[in-house]
Amino acid sequence: MKQKVAIMTPTGEKDKYGRPILQPIDSKARVQFSTRLIQGTDGQQHETSLEVDLPSGVSVQYGTEIEYKGTKGKVIAMNESTNLSGNKVFFRTVYVG
Repeated sequence: MKQKVAIMTPTGEKDKYGRPILQPIDSKARVQFSTRLIQGTDGQQHETSLEVDLPSGVSVQYGTEIEYKGTKGKVIAMNESTNLSGNKVFFRTVYVG
């Protein structure tokens, strides 16, 4: 994992319009530009532009914004790569669209 991405996480505060204030946190990652059609949690199909592999210690949820070299988008789908018994997560693959 040689690239870096900025993961926008909420600080818990809100601006004057009621939207959460986001703070960028840098994380190591492996990023691939790829176009895929993925069905999201809302049941609709979305076209993704980035495939990002993140370390297991990084907390990411659906809808989290991720930015890489000017390309910015929200997390649409996630996969976890685990060991054979399924009790240890090696890394997470996140699809951003």
